[in-house]
Amino acid sequence: MRVLKSNPDFDPKDESPILPIWIKVLGLKPYWFHRQFLFHVASLIGKPLKLDEATTEIANPVMARICVEINILERLQQEIPVQVGDKICTLKIQYEGIS
Repeated sequence: MRVLKSNPDFDPKDESPILPIWIKVLGLKPYWFHRQFLFHVASLIGKPLKLDEATTEIANPVMARICVEINILERLQQEIPVQVGDKICTLKIQYEGIS
């Protein structure tokens, strides 16, 4: 069973390519662990839905785990550039459950 976004054109025979996927964002600085910043980063991948508990508690300050709604038919980004002040940092992205 899967929960899907409501759609008036829904046909149970069609598979939706839009799925909630957990991603790991690597290469973060400890002071970047704010919901607003992490959701901004995740929005470069898809629609951010929620942070996991370890991320909100900064239990692992080198990685954030974020649930993001993405279209799995589109090319999945492995790295994303983020501008912070005058610097551009590259963050690595790992997708859970997608090979």
